[in-house]
Amino acid sequence: MMRLIKKVLRYKADPKAVADFAKDADPTGNIALPMVSINAVNDPTVFVEIADFWKQKVEKAGKGTNLVQTFANDNQHSYISDVHYVSIMNGLLEWINTKKKTNCSQYCQTVSIFRCEMGYERLSLLTRI
Repeated sequence: MMRLIKKVLRYKADPKAVADFAKDADPTGNIALPMVSINAVNDPTVFVEIADFWKQKVEKAGKGTNLVQTFANDNQHSYISDVHYVSIMNGLLEWINTKKKTNCSQYCQTVSIFRCEMGYERLSLLTRI
């Protein structure tokens, strides 16, 4: 096996390509419009702690007032529930139309079957990696 591994070709990354890719793909947090994120607390694909990473990026960019993060007591990545999405979209539209920022607990109160984790304390991504 080691002989095989030693024969694998190794390439050095092109610094300009790395920089171009980072410019295109690395999150900056510079969100110009209101944004509501939906995070499944038990997401099997992406740690829920990534929400803290994103919040830090947004705050560092000076755009923290444009972000509301919600947390659902769910274990899905690609789909949570219709009720969740409708509630989030209605709250986002209200925020845009009235200029009054909503918070996670307000989304939770919107629909009684909304599986929202009010007061969920997101941990740093560093607690997982």
